[in-house]
Amino acid sequence: MTGWRWHLACFLLGAALALSQAPTSLFYIPLLALPCFAWLGMTAPTRGSGAFAGWLSGLGYFAFGLVWLVEPFLVDAAETGWMAPFALFLMSAGLALFWAAAFWLAYTVGASYRQRVLALVVFLGLAEFARAHLFTGFPWNLIAYGWIDTPVAQLLSLVGPHGLGLLTMLVAILPLLMVRRPYLAF
Repeated sequence: MTGWRWHLACFLLGAALALSQAPTSLFYIPLLALPCFAWLGMTAPTRGSGAFAGWLSGLGYFAFGLVWLVEPFLVDAAETGWMAPFALFLMSAGLALFWAAAFWLAYTVGASYRQRVLALVVFLGLAEFARAHLFTGFPWNLIAYGWIDTPVAQLLSLVGPHGLGLLTMLVAILPLLMVRRPYLAF
């Protein structure tokens, strides 16, 4: 997969991950989408392209998961409606920088494909924690929120939302660790 197809795949996989959030609440989506965009990022030829895969995936995730942000701008659409797309894009692009940093760090720290994949679980978990706490925090659309209204949500009482998000990513990415020689995404 090359060029625009790769970019589109990263973005759409992030957007698909947003389907795990309310109101759709498709709880199984992270188990499908997380390994796919992790594979695209961790098999990228350079750190920069790996980070770009993370940013595109985050952009898709936040743009579709935070679409409710445009509602206040549409109260008086004639006056403030023009700001809605800018607010959604800028917010999504800014939050996606946390994911880009996680992908970049995972690619940098991991010497092999498997090490990068494991590092991605750790750094993406830390990125979600940082996103929820830094710069006054924005704890909306954490990966763990996809488990609300399922029995798995009971784990929140034991490990909290960041721990459940980390467990979700670990379980989702485990199949990637079984691949001996990953085909490159490019």
